[in-house]
Amino acid sequence: YAQKYKTAYMLRHVSAPIEKDPRIRKNGSFWFMEDYHFSCDYPLCRPALYVASYDYYYSYSRYMYPEIYYTGWGRCHDGAVYQAHPIPTTELAPEHQRRIVYEFTYGTPQYKNGSYKYWTDYGFHCRNAEKRSLEEFIYAWGKMIRNEPKKAPRSPFMLLDLEQIRRRKDYYEEECSFHVEGIGFSFDAADVCNTAEEALAYTFERNSNDGRITPVITDFTQLDSITKDMAEYLVLPPIVEGTPQNIIDSIRKAAERGINLLCFEEVCGLEDLFGVEKDPAGFRKLGHLDGEDFSHKLCGTKYKGKDASCILYGAESDGKAMDREVIFAKENANGTRCVFINVPPTVVRRATFRSNYNHGQDALSTNMRAKMKEIFAYLAPEPAFKASRGCLLSSYNEKGELIVVLSDDSPIYHDDAVYPAKVKVTINVAGIGDKEITSDAEEVSILSRSKDRLVLLTKTAKDTALFFKFA
Repeated sequence: YAQKYKTAYMLRHVSAPIEKDPRIRKNGSFWFMEDYHFSCDYPLCRPALYVASYDYYYSYSRYMYPEIYYTGWGRCHDGAVYQAHPIPTTELAPEHQRRIVYEFTYGTPQYKNGSYKYWTDYGFHCRNAEKRSLEEFIYAWGKMIRNEPKKAPRSPFMLLDLEQIRRRKDYYEEECSFHVEGIGFSFDAADVCNTAEEALAYTFERNSNDGRITPVITDFTQLDSITKDMAEYLVLPPIVEGTPQNIIDSIRKAAERGINLLCFEEVCGLEDLFGVEKDPAGFRKLGHLDGEDFSHKLCGTKYKGKDASCILYGAESDGKAMDREVIFAKENANGTRCVFINVPPTVVRRATFRSNYNHGQDALSTNMRAKMKEIFAYLAPEPAFKASRGCLLSSYNEKGELIVVLSDDSPIYHDDAVYPAKVKVTINVAGIGDKEITSDAEEVSILSRSKDRLVLLTKTAKDTALFFKFA
């Protein structure tokens, strides 16, 4: 299940070999990706990230076909999912299929060998198609296929580098993983996790949840060709001891080019950029943030501030001194902004619902989620795209026309929003004010318009997507 902060990196732990024989793909061989985002109530960007990372590294191997599922087959009877028998008042809207189409196409940007690419396997699997849902799928597919994504606009870039993730080393998750007790028996299904992989996936999700454009997936071999005009900021995996010097040099050169940086856990060789230094006390346990208590063997800090500002403090436990420096921010002399999260973010209040079968666990900290929004605003104060709610997907088509999709990625359960919900969309792109706007939104108002900035107001129903073209 492409569920809890996993990417193609996880394939090293499952019995799913990556065949390199070109005949495997030429004969049409494929993988079916099982995906329960509706039943499990997780954002659709999670499986899209998995597909994008698989496509980035293994597009020469089997095709990857995500799952489409519908309302009318009695819900899901698999006890492995969060809502194995969803209550009758939850309905999967036919318009949900629009989001499926757009998320797995416009929402899978990659940058490789000096050019952009997207998932183009163009296949899905489903159990029983329903007429209205299939109509919505075909409608959205028609929009996409006439405007295939070709190039990403200015976006965050994510260095999802499998080799660097591997340098962080995996760990055995036995504190929060599946465990059940019965009469005379117990059963455990401990998980193998990697905090570098999880930090990147967590940031990908938080970025999308904040109404920002989908990050572009790339690796360190491409870093030297990424410019400030392409990248709003770079999301880096932990830079641990043993990281090759050429990678450290490339990161430093990116900062010299004015590209802002976000990193986690360790920044070996880059301490001056982030304004931190190793804490002589070593690993210091973190178990408390404002209003939140938690415990995990990997939840602790290793650095202290030098000339960076600490923007989040914590404590070893409730009642003790708030002397743990959790998040640092620094603006360097050339204006480059760097943020360092001094802890693996996904072990801060990690979900411990141990009777819920999962591969990986959710990160529940409201403090961390709030700070992630502040971090994005600090690193990209004038983003190319920003929505007041929902997530944004965008690409240029073959003609150079700008496509923007506003996707309502609200939770299925515990959603207090009133629909149709008002959404303000701000676009800061050169020449956007001169473009003609076409959209399938029922209501669109222009709040402000200048040559390089456009602010729109629209409304969305729950679990649907709106398509905009600027030509």
